[in-house]
Amino acid sequence: MRTALAIAGFELQSRLKLISTWVYFLVFGAVAVLWTMTAGGAFKNAKVAFGSEKVWINAPFALMGTIGILSVIALPVISAIMGRAVQQDFEHNTHHAFFSSPISKLQYLGGRFLGAIVTILIVLSGIGMGAALGLAFPGVEADRVGTVGALAYVWPYVILVLPNLVILGAIFFSLAALTRRMLPVYVVSAILVVGYIFAIELTADVENRWIADLLDPFGVSAVFNLTQ
Repeated sequence: MRTALAIAGFELQSRLKLISTWVYFLVFGAVAVLWTMTAGGAFKNAKVAFGSEKVWINAPFALMGTIGILSVIALPVISAIMGRAVQQDFEHNTHHAFFSSPISKLQYLGGRFLGAIVTILIVLSGIGMGAALGLAFPGVEADRVGTVGALAYVWPYVILVLPNLVILGAIFFSLAALTRRMLPVYVVSAILVVGYIFAIELTADVENRWIADLLDPFGVSAVFNLTQ
């Protein structure tokens, strides 16, 4: 266990030293700010609605949509971080050192996987922070903002983001480990995005909403339809 945690700590430390990690964080934070400002009426020619304009833009339902949908948009970044966590050792031919040392496969793969998951959670935390920061910008209508606790920002990560990261991350991680290439990882991530778009299109038909819930690989449609 200690060995796996040490490897996870090394993976996390290495990722946090990369400029790209913090660029991703800032980009998703900025997108969340603009998303929230648009939902609050700051831009008259653009619109983001959460079922009804009577819903506060920082209501738990709205935050679930903001964090859930933007985390889906982040799928290419998620697949890249998860895949590179294990593929980079094969690319740089450093896997021989790991495989010849007294480290079990579970410790090595588990440590790499855990470090990548924590890295992505840090990157995606920018969405929640951006959603909160966007409320303070000029142009956001005051009557569209309510009093909401911090749990409303954390809960979407608990029931949507983290489960998706574990399941989808395991798929990306396994593909990279088995094929030792990133191309299959990117292809699968593109297929998942297309599947989500297809599920959203089906949601427009009330009679087919249960089908959309089953087809949506991220669970966002299921949460929306259940709430409605």
